[in-house]
Amino acid sequence: MFPLDYPNSAVTEHEDLSSVCNLNSDFHFAIYIRRDIFDLDEISKIVNISHEFHHIFQYIKDKRSYLFGCIVRYFLNDIIPEVRSPVEYDAERKSKIVAYKTYGRKKVDEWIDSNANKTRHIFFEVFRDINVDIYYDLTAEVLRLWKEHEIEDEIARLRILEKHDDDEKRIIEMYEYAIRKCSN
Repeated sequence: MFPLDYPNSAVTEHEDLSSVCNLNSDFHFAIYIRRDIFDLDEISKIVNISHEFHHIFQYIKDKRSYLFGCIVRYFLNDIIPEVRSPVEYDAERKSKIVAYKTYGRKKVDEWIDSNANKTRHIFFEVFRDINVDIYYDLTAEVLRLWKEHEIEDEIARLRILEKHDDDEKRIIEMYEYAIRKCSN
């Protein structure tokens, strides 16, 4: 999920989606859900859809944490797996809560264990370890990583370079977008 005008959104990369969104200029967000999600079991659908909807809540509740959290995720992608980045972890935590409330802890935990053993994907390892009973402070975690990795300084360094690769351009665009949106 991204605001439609966000530099790193799926809309900017998919012409068909972009044209649909442009026809409906009253759209503010787009949730991109792959078709194969609907071929999955019910718990997978709930987890995926509630995860994406939670990104909208993150943006509405605290635009600054969401937007700068997206920069943290993109910036630290080689260091921190995406599923452990603050914005994603928070959405995973909320989707686990929704799944628990919908199907019960026992059934969801069995689903997690079954998928973790079958796929060995890091998502299920992280998802299994999420303790929904412990408060997660998205803002504090984004700020901690921002400072720890000196992202502000790194962006300042990137901005003075004459040439940028695609990743560097995207980081600068994301940062300028966040500054613009958070100053309103």
